[in-house]
Amino acid sequence: MIDYLMSFPDEATAHAVLDPLGFGYPAGPDGEGGTLPARWDESRVLPLRVIVGEQPVGKDEAGNPLTSPVYAGGFWLAVSTPEPRDDLYAIPACMREADRRIAEANAARREIYEEAVEEAEAARERGEDVADPEPPGPDQSYVLRERFTPEQLAAPWRLDRQWCGCDYSNPGA
Repeated sequence: MIDYLMSFPDEATAHAVLDPLGFGYPAGPDGEGGTLPARWDESRVLPLRVIVGEQPVGKDEAGNPLTSPVYAGGFWLAVSTPEPRDDLYAIPACMREADRRIAEANAARREIYEEAVEEAEAARERGEDVADPEPPGPDQSYVLRERFTPEQLAAPWRLDRQWCGCDYSNPGA
């Protein structure tokens, strides 16, 4: 699957651009004299928020700082398609085109490595002489194309929801 991370000024603008492409449904009559609100094809579209920082909001009973997320402006969403689509990346609001298969493979390799590390530690605790597991090596880039500026990529940000378990957050430079 290919995922497109998009940033629009607001949800109405997102609907105006994506509804004609079949990713949303415009507001319309509900058949009972009322109006259905505009909505998304939830099988292919995930509205989300981008967290760009934390702000202090007080302290807990023990005096530890409490924080609240700071969200990027605009209306963000992810759109998913089986194959790359140039028409979606051509939309100026499209910030990133990512290959979910590669992201999932990276995550699976890291998970296997972490499990092997835990197993090796447990074996050592039992007195067994075991070698450290081989690290998985660098992740393969899952980003196919993107419009984020170097400044945006230098700053950490994360998504408040993950698309099918893929973490497309940006750790920053």
